[in-house]
Amino acid sequence: ELEKGVGNLEVIVRDKDTKNPIPNAKVQILDKDGKIITITMTDSNGKVEKKNLPVGEYRRLTKNEEATLRSMCK
Repeated sequence: ELEKGVGNLEVIVRDKDTKNPIPNAKVQILDKDGKIITITMTDSNGKVEKKNLPVGEYRRLTKNEEATLRSMCK
């Protein structure tokens, strides 16, 4: 069980045109101030998962794209 105020972040990186998941893509997870939290690679299904993050706003940075994300308490 997660602590109060802590959540998990799950992202699937998809091709902009085909919408297919992209395996082995380099992904940076940044906090709202732009500080790098982690640099990782997507799995074979295009997925990245980071557990036990403080609930808040995060950015995902992959080659040529950026998106704002929120960690979700489960």
